[in-house]
Amino acid sequence: MSAVKLRTELHGFIEEADENFLQGIYQIFTAYRTKQDNIVGYRLDGSPVMADFAIEEYAKRVESMKAGQKTSIEDLRKEATQW
Repeated sequence: MSAVKLRTELHGFIEEADENFLQGIYQIFTAYRTKQDNIVGYRLDGSPVMADFAIEEYAKRVESMKAGQKTSIEDLRKEATQW
């Protein structure tokens, strides 16, 4: 079923729904939107990168750099030839 047809049918369901059903649908939409708002990017395989994971990962990288664990541009170029 196309997105347009789904939206049309869902609007009809919403117009006919009682308050309990509307509360349930509202919670589903709110949870979905909250989850979508936490996505900050995507991996090469298409899976989402969530904000909390990215913050933790980037903090680890910053600490590694501060500790002197860096890759020179020459080493990076050598490594890139193997990708």
